[in-house]
Amino acid sequence: MNGLRPLSALTPDEKDWVGRFLGTEGTLPLYFDTALEDLARGIDNRLVLIGARQQGAILGITFADLEAFTLVGALDRTEWASACSRRMPAERTRRACRTGASEFRGTTDL
Repeated sequence: MNGLRPLSALTPDEKDWVGRFLGTEGTLPLYFDTALEDLARGIDNRLVLIGARQQGAILGITFADLEAFTLVGALDRTEWASACSRRMPAERTRRACRTGASEFRGTTDL
């Protein structure tokens, strides 16, 4: 859990964790599946941060002159600051994340 990293730098276990954390419903799992498909085609423009407590994550994408980040679950200030202190202009959103039938991860305030 070393800050934002390219998707290609995640281990298979870390990629599996992100997939499990995001669950199977909504747009975030679709976004992550698409990122994995793009990576398999050689497109490595996604950034990921797994929260140190494994209760949150940041999903990002880098374009030519803009980055977009979605902050999911419980992150500490240092973690969310990694998406807020970038040099490139950025768009940031936050989302709640269901990780199981009875377990709920709240949002992180920006």
